[in-house]
Amino acid sequence: MVTEAVVVPARSAVPLKVTYETRGMDTWGYAFPQAGRVAQFSLVMQTNFNEINFPKGTGSPTDRDVNNKLFTWDYPDVLSAPAIGMDMPKVLNAGPVASRIAFFAPVSLVFFFTVLLIVGMVYGANLHPMNYFFLAAGCFAFQLLFAYLVDLVPLHLSFIISAVVSLALVCPYVGAVSGRKMFWVALAAQTVYMVLFSYSFFFDGLTGLTITIGAILTLALLMLLTARVNWVEKLGGFTGSPPQSRPAPPLPPKLNPNPTV
Repeated sequence: MVTEAVVVPARSAVPLKVTYETRGMDTWGYAFPQAGRVAQFSLVMQTNFNEINFPKGTGSPTDRDVNNKLFTWDYPDVLSAPAIGMDMPKVLNAGPVASRIAFFAPVSLVFFFTVLLIVGMVYGANLHPMNYFFLAAGCFAFQLLFAYLVDLVPLHLSFIISAVVSLALVCPYVGAVSGRKMFWVALAAQTVYMVLFSYSFFFDGLTGLTITIGAILTLALLMLLTARVNWVEKLGGFTGSPPQSRPAPPLPPKLNPNPTV
């Protein structure tokens, strides 16, 4: 606390200017407790970061200089002045990111298998359940390696290493089993549904939107690829013609009631 006595002449004002530097952890705020009227108030804030975010319940600056990172709240005479605040940039924590990626891994695997199953059926490259078993193991190698590697290697580097290892396990295997065309299908699908989907967890609050957009795009792509597919020929079943009725068995010959010798 800083205390200073100032003599103020009658019917005059003395400006009060306070300057200090702080290293915030989460949120910095300046509030007006029970403020009905605020007059001759000006606050100038300068930050050293570009991720500017004002907390909920605070007012926007009346003037801002983005290039110099200067923000000014000027209240010459305001009733019920809103609070002033700034959210500090959040450092990405590797532990929660790795756990969330591992938790949502089955979602990306379902998308990946759906594309392989339907596109492979269209191209006549049907995979055996044992093939899907090895593909699932290759996909989960990404989450497993990333969870252990993130403690030893920087976050983004461990993500890249884990993604490359998983792609090298899965895509060549699909190509060896089903051909070059399915190799490119697997490479595109795994990049989208595993790599990009997992990378969205680096941005807080985008998980639900990413899943929704991925599901819509996947549905549109599969509908486009299978619009002219004859599913009766692909899956078998009822062909549209009625079943043929079997002929009735012949009746036994009638016995003569009056035999002759």
